[in-house]
Amino acid sequence: MDVCDRDPRGVWDTLSNLHFETKGTAMISLAAKRLVSWVLVSFVACGCAAPVAADAGPEPEPPLTGRTLTYVISSVRVDETPGESSAVISGFDLDGVFAVDSLDSPPPPSSCFRSDYLSELDPSSNCPTSEWSPTTARCRASGCVVRDGGAPDGASPDATTTDAATTDAASVECIGGVDNALPLLTDAVDSAYPAGSGGRREIVARAFARAHTSVLLLVRGVDSLEDDPLVRVSIVRGVPLFGGGNPARCDAASVDQQYAALAGSVRNNDPTQPIVTHGVGAIRGGRLHVTFAGTTPFPFYDVLPGVWQWNFERVRFAVDLREDRGVRGNFGAAISVNEIVARWTGVSAPYVPYVVASLVDLQVDGVCGRRGTEPNLSGLISLGFHFELTRAVLAPRVLSERLPDGCPLEPLLRP
Repeated sequence: MDVCDRDPRGVWDTLSNLHFETKGTAMISLAAKRLVSWVLVSFVACGCAAPVAADAGPEPEPPLTGRTLTYVISSVRVDETPGESSAVISGFDLDGVFAVDSLDSPPPPSSCFRSDYLSELDPSSNCPTSEWSPTTARCRASGCVVRDGGAPDGASPDATTTDAATTDAASVECIGGVDNALPLLTDAVDSAYPAGSGGRREIVARAFARAHTSVLLLVRGVDSLEDDPLVRVSIVRGVPLFGGGNPARCDAASVDQQYAALAGSVRNNDPTQPIVTHGVGAIRGGRLHVTFAGTTPFPFYDVLPGVWQWNFERVRFAVDLREDRGVRGNFGAAISVNEIVARWTGVSAPYVPYVVASLVDLQVDGVCGRRGTEPNLSGLISLGFHFELTRAVLAPRVLSERLPDGCPLEPLLRP
């Protein structure tokens, strides 16, 4: 019998029973999780729905088995501003457009007239030229692995490559779809608020490497680090419980350092109840792929002024996951130009909305952030950066501020 011909409650009960009966065996657990994933997809495809509790509240999560792995973001790198669309850069294709910048094919209105870039880390953001439409700038079947010279490898969209790609790697073989305006935004902030040698890129890199800013990822339901069809990811702001006031001892890349949860990132003063819990992902070929639905709060409220407290949209990231590390991390998201301008109203020069609108590269309801001489408050600005993870320990405590003898706090930005 087709799943759409069955009562969803019966299927859900069956899956729940399967979860409890097979919890102790990793192999059977993986099979159960694959079945959960298949049924959920089937429900969505044919209009069925999982049962919702009569007393409202959030829908129950599918049952998860396996371990919870905790990591801290120990390295962040913002790309230098690329000089051409043939550059390889961090980030993802967030709008389904693969825009190039050439005399024969300038960036189309659907890309807000901005060219996209190539991805070395996640080939699903690249398009083989044979599958690319110059009329719509869209791809019939994405998935093109960038190697030296930009030649496609014929791999699946989720494949990865360890070959180094150069910044002039684009060729007639691969067209990039990566959306990432963060390098330009960083340059604009540095221009308005100079930050000395290295600028904001150096400040951000140092903040994560030296535990000035700590963001913990909790990957739940891990049965296999090679292939696991369903995991969930939560985010917790961390307070380092090490350092002793000595910056030389504040190395976020050291394995198994202890962190407390920062109040405001968890519910009920409980580190096991993160507020941001809606990351859903899978591990394929040792690489963790995660997407966050809806909006995700910008988790740096203790080191950024209120005007920088934005929300992320279209969040996704991928990272090669190991027991003690996460390497070759790639993050992509977007922020609303509406929100940016609203937060800066009254504290910025009148030209700021125009500057912000000029960075918009993702449409919202078919509209970009710039129309004629007036800024149209619509559209999104894409963001992307590289990152690495280090295994960490989340202590059973919550702190409202950093310890005076811990790692020193350094603000990322000042308005």
